[in-house]
Amino acid sequence: MQKLIIDTDPGVDDVLALTLALLSSNTDLALISLCFGNCNTENSLRNVLTLMHVLQLEESHRNTKILHSKPKIAIGLETALDGTQLDATDFHGQDGLGNVHNTAPHFSAPTHWINQFNQDSDMNLSSSSSSLPFVASKTPSYLEIINILRTEPENTVTIVAIGPLMNLAKAAEIDPYVFSRAKSVVSMGGALRVPGNVTPYSEFNVFSDPLAASRVYNLTGTLDRSPQNKSLPITLDILPLDLTEKHKMFAQDFDKVQEFHSTNPSPLFQWASIWLKQTFNTYKHISGLDDSPQHLATLGIQMHDPLAVHYALTSHLIVDNNNVVTGLWRVHKNKDVRIETNGTWTRGMTVEDRRGKPKRKDPTHNDYDEWLTEGHGNNIGVVGEYLGIRNFGQDVLSIMFGLPDNFF
Repeated sequence: MQKLIIDTDPGVDDVLALTLALLSSNTDLALISLCFGNCNTENSLRNVLTLMHVLQLEESHRNTKILHSKPKIAIGLETALDGTQLDATDFHGQDGLGNVHNTAPHFSAPTHWINQFNQDSDMNLSSSSSSLPFVASKTPSYLEIINILRTEPENTVTIVAIGPLMNLAKAAEIDPYVFSRAKSVVSMGGALRVPGNVTPYSEFNVFSDPLAASRVYNLTGTLDRSPQNKSLPITLDILPLDLTEKHKMFAQDFDKVQEFHSTNPSPLFQWASIWLKQTFNTYKHISGLDDSPQHLATLGIQMHDPLAVHYALTSHLIVDNNNVVTGLWRVHKNKDVRIETNGTWTRGMTVEDRRGKPKRKDPTHNDYDEWLTEGHGNNIGVVGEYLGIRNFGQDVLSIMFGLPDNFF
């Protein structure tokens, strides 16, 4: 059983990722920590509570237990560390989920669920939450992260960050030693040798709060480590766009699932199909695709966040491909990756040294920022390849909607 904390800004692929974790029988999802990113924290809360509500309805529809965790849910920072807010509503919609709350309000979480998180509410959380599929917390989520890491055995909790990193940076600032008790941090973010997706050089999660990303990355090595910081370096693996853009949930595969659900669509499918279709249309528009078969065959939603959760759940596994046993993932270890926090055109850029020069034991003249000095800089794992045999987008659809084996 793997214990996870997921820090998230629940837009479309975040909700897909959360669903994978919640439906996994081998996962104890201890905390869903909400941050600002794809939408504001008010909509982040409404989206994740609606997911829990729909999954409850899905259990009744299937007449079987599918929720394997009862996570605590808490709200974190509402802005980046510098107080700014990036607007992503042009892609994810005003509510972060393709405006599904206006289109299908009957699926939205009950108001009394949301009211439990109101700081002014006098609702007794302990007495009201026994029948709910989650535990409501009014404590800031970055403090809940510290609380869990303090009480759980060291090196047993994996933090999966699928949004901007402000909550993790705040938690590490409050208690760096306790934060370093995490088994590892897995972060979806960055773009190393491919273009960014919000600027020519920057990926959304890093660009939303480059200062937070820089502080978390720096916890892996020697950068900005003050003498009073007695914590050990953290283990951080990142899944950049270089990897995640290669894996899609294709519209044509979704159409097959829609046909399968045509006679008796489940609550989860009815709800998810609304925001999935909206997102397919958004990708079609921004990619300049038309209705030709050639274009429609390429139309898909990139599986950024689901891939990060899948990595956290399966990074220890091996596969046997034609009698050749390998790991399920190829990870490039000990990479000195840093974040540009100030550049006019490169703010949020994920930077690595590609000059190919050898490292030296001692600092040398003109080695600016000591990129070439051994033992200096960050120490990050870059997840470079997923070696699973099956199409990952099809796997997500199969898990979400309980499809028969060999459906695709």
